[in-house]
Formats: sequence, C-alpha cells, structure tokens
Amino acid sequence: AYIMAHQWYRFREEKGDMLMPQETPWDYIFSKGECFFVKIYLKNGNVICGKYAGKSFTSAYPQAAQIFIEQQYLLEEDEKEEKISLIDNSAGIWISENEISWIDFRVCDS
Repeated sequence: AYIMAHQWYRFREEKGDMLMPQETPWDYIFSKGECFFVKIYLKNGNVICGKYAGKSFTSAYPQAAQIFIEQQYLLEEDEKEEKISLIDNSAGIWISENEISWIDFRVCDS
C-alpha cells in the first residue's frame, strides 16, 4: 500500500493532477479512517445524528452507497443551540443512499 501511495504522490506532483485514486468523494472521506460525528440529512426532512468510528462501516464504489453508524444520537435543537445525547441501547443504524440528501461531518477525538 505504501508503494502505491508513494507512486500516486509522485505522479500527482509531476503531472499537477489533483484527481484522487478513490472513485468517489464518498470513498475518499470514509477511507481516511477518521472518527466523525455525522448529521445525515434525509430526503424526507429528518436528520439522523451519530458517531462514525471503528465499528462503523460504509460501502465503496462500485457498490451502492450505504452507511452503518455505530452509535445513534438524539438531536434536540432550539433557536440558540443544538444538543445531542446518545440513544439508550443504541446498536447503530444503517442508512441507504436512496434516503440521504447530504451529510455534515464533524471530526471527533475518538
């Protein structure tokens, strides 16, 4: 993997091409291995919040985009602030790309 990444870096430096080796932005963001708090805005207007970390999973191209978030949080919003709290006994939630409008990512510590 190191050799391939190094060769890609050299190619990009020589050619000035900023294309990524991942097929989609979806593949890129989730291939980074980072922990995120996500707010997933659904097409029906609902919002799902959760923690995407080591036990979470996403599909990769060419498969349809799917996401499993290991912990789901309840979002409470008012005019001044947002509050989130872990849903008791949350074992995660799976969401299909057909339901997702867009995702807000916030980096978490772990």
